[in-house]
Amino acid sequence: MKGEERDLAYLAKLLGGRGLLGPGDDAAVLGAARGRGVRVATMDPVVEGRHFLPSDSPRDLGQKLVGRNFSDLAAMAALPEEVLVSFVFGPGWTYRRRCALYRAVDRQVRRFGGRWVGGDVAGIQGPSVFSLTALGRCPGRPIPRDGLRPGDVLHVTGPLGGAPSTRRHLRVEPRLDLAQKLSQRFPLHAMIDLSDGLALDLPRMLRASSARLGQPCLGAELFEGALPLHPSARRSPLARGAMGALAAALGDGEDFELCLGLSARASKRLEGDGSFSRILRRPIGRVCPEPGLFLLREDGTRIRLREEGYLHELP
Repeated sequence: MKGEERDLAYLAKLLGGRGLLGPGDDAAVLGAARGRGVRVATMDPVVEGRHFLPSDSPRDLGQKLVGRNFSDLAAMAALPEEVLVSFVFGPGWTYRRRCALYRAVDRQVRRFGGRWVGGDVAGIQGPSVFSLTALGRCPGRPIPRDGLRPGDVLHVTGPLGGAPSTRRHLRVEPRLDLAQKLSQRFPLHAMIDLSDGLALDLPRMLRASSARLGQPCLGAELFEGALPLHPSARRSPLARGAMGALAAALGDGEDFELCLGLSARASKRLEGDGSFSRILRRPIGRVCPEPGLFLLREDGTRIRLREEGYLHELP
């Protein structure tokens, strides 16, 4: 364990493990919302040079800043309510360009039913950093990431791979409505937002679920022929290796799709529900008691996968 993962593990211990259902989930559960479900909160920044380039448009930055936070809410089956936004502007941000970013953020927040209620503005002689705190509400039960069980079937809401190589990583479309529909129709065991890559986020689900069950780490098998590849996955630098576009689907990150786990019986119902997309209806894998992440090849062979994806480098 290193870098970001090591810090997150320390913070989980410092802050008391699960608490009300966090830290360690896509959003922290704050408690009941006076008969209106459960309140949750999340916060994510976008950093110049890491999540965006100085040449990216304010419109795209606004969509990414709001979308990546609302995607965390979607992973908990929550809907956005209020947001707070912090803007730390580096050199080159004129008043006109700053106002364009403010409008873009406000437009995206309103588009998904939220309300921008406050924040702060500052300047710095360095890279810009924009952070958004989103408060939301789960109409029903919050869906955690630690609810997987042996034998659960895995599904994903959309195609994977290639987002960092295109503008798609900026134009985030959080699966808020889809998460509501899924959580209302099926007893979901666990769900996570795929921001760092399936081969990194899925093991996080497995470790969290194992800790909750109090047993050795669960594992998962992914079905090679069932993993949905985005057309841009073939343009990813990761696609140049032996596994081709499949490596991009596993490790690129920035897809902002949802990965969910549910029982084999519920999965069969989902497979037969024509109101969902073909990609979502098709199982991509299953949870197994053997630790590790594996790829079940179409020829029947099984190979172990490395946990790879996007991790922030920290000293």
